[in-house]
Parts: sequence; structure tokens; C-alpha cells
Amino acid sequence: MISILESLNEVSILILFIVAIILERSLRKKKKQNVLSRSETILYIVTTATTLVYIVSYILLYIGTR
Repeated sequence: MISILESLNEVSILILFIVAIILERSLRKKKKQNVLSRSETILYIVTTATTLVYIVSYILLYIGTR
């Protein structure tokens, strides 16, 4: 039962990560076309920062478990 929940958790994190990347690319494209609103700018900064934090933490965890 716990392994199923862990698998579901990993899948949901993966889906959120993919959606964050798609959103970041969409906002980056819109930013090139015109100025982002304040809420879009905040969303762009937050998704970029969280994506980088996730990547770094995943790499550190991978290195730490080896």
C-alpha cells in the first residue's frame, strides 16, 4: 500500500514539473510578444525558481543516495 502511494506521489510530482515547464515556456513566449501583467510576472518568477529548486534538490538527493 505504501509503495503505491509513493508511486502516485512521484507521478504527481512529475506531472506538476511538466506543467510548470510548459507554463514557464508559455509565459516566456508571451513576454517576448508584450509586457506581462504583474500577476503573470510573479507567476513566471515563481515557476522558474521552483523548477530550478526542484532540479537542484533532485540532483543533490540522487548524488546523496549513491
